[in-house]
Amino acid sequence: MLKRTLALLLNPNKDQPIHICHSNTRSLVAELDSNYKRLRARPPKVIEFEAFCNENQIDLLALTETWCNTSHNDDLIEINGLPKLFRRDRPDRTGGGVALYPSNEINITRLEEIEPENSEIMCFEFQLPKKVNKFVFLCVCYRPNDKDILDFTSDFLDVLEYTSDKGYYNFISVGDFNCKNSEWCPSDVSNLDGRILKTASDTNGLDQLINFPTRFDIAHNKASCLDYIITNDKRFVSNISNYGPIANNDRYSYFFQHKCNLTKRCCLL
Repeated sequence: MLKRTLALLLNPNKDQPIHICHSNTRSLVAELDSNYKRLRARPPKVIEFEAFCNENQIDLLALTETWCNTSHNDDLIEINGLPKLFRRDRPDRTGGGVALYPSNEINITRLEEIEPENSEIMCFEFQLPKKVNKFVFLCVCYRPNDKDILDFTSDFLDVLEYTSDKGYYNFISVGDFNCKNSEWCPSDVSNLDGRILKTASDTNGLDQLINFPTRFDIAHNKASCLDYIITNDKRFVSNISNYGPIANNDRYSYFFQHKCNLTKRCCLL
């Protein structure tokens, strides 16, 4: 975060964009074997994410499919430079799980009381720097293949309705939705789940901004876009970039900048 700190010192009155990254980890703790547990050392994937975040000045790191459970203490998956950790583990079976690592520069609060009970959605609000009473609503989503799309979409829209009632400055959602729509990513062939999610997004005035593949199946020479950014106002999002797999993974990460200098209030439908 040294570059960010220097930028703030040199330009104290300039709004710095917030750097956000999402990645499906396919188990953050996959290589946390008995030796790592015995030595209380962090797994290799955590160390790679740490290096990536520091190099790219990431302020908010959102992870899906962490595969964490109560046996994994926070200190084993901590990331230097992003000292806070919010996590929602899957309690009843292996896999799944979402996490968010914010930097100290982000004034963020988890809204656990509005998180759907049966969907892996974690909800937050954070205050835009230097803007009094300007809050952004962020949710981190993971929808597994076996989660009914209608149930998930209903929970997702319930969260959206809450943000509309509260009048947040901006709504943004990141994560792995495990569905495909050719109108969002031209290289994909739409499936029913993707059509349902897109219809729900369109009906509620939301845009999906990722248009490149995020999963690569080398064995079958296939690529698809399963990881999305969904927002009520795309003007807030800029410089979207894809990044190759972090650690040993078949998923590509994406990161982007969230602008802090827009003055027009955005209203949710």
